[in-house]
Amino acid sequence: MGAKSVYTANIEYTFPLDFAELVWSDGTTVDRKIISLTDTTAFGTKSFRIPFDATGKKWVRFAVWDAVGMGLGCSGAVK
Repeated sequence: MGAKSVYTANIEYTFPLDFAELVWSDGTTVDRKIISLTDTTAFGTKSFRIPFDATGKKWVRFAVWDAVGMGLGCSGAVK
């Protein structure tokens, strides 16, 4: 993983979505990218390809939040 890393995810959802968030860190500094999803409708699927710089990073977390405030997340170590 390096400067041109891409986080990919495919989701299915019930309620309209609010936003997706990719958060990553080297253990000292935390970076994030927020993607607005307010144009979605109920009962759908969505694919994500989010570029980020993984150079020297230790972990990454991806979360999607719907319009009723419920989140779905996934996290792990950067390899």
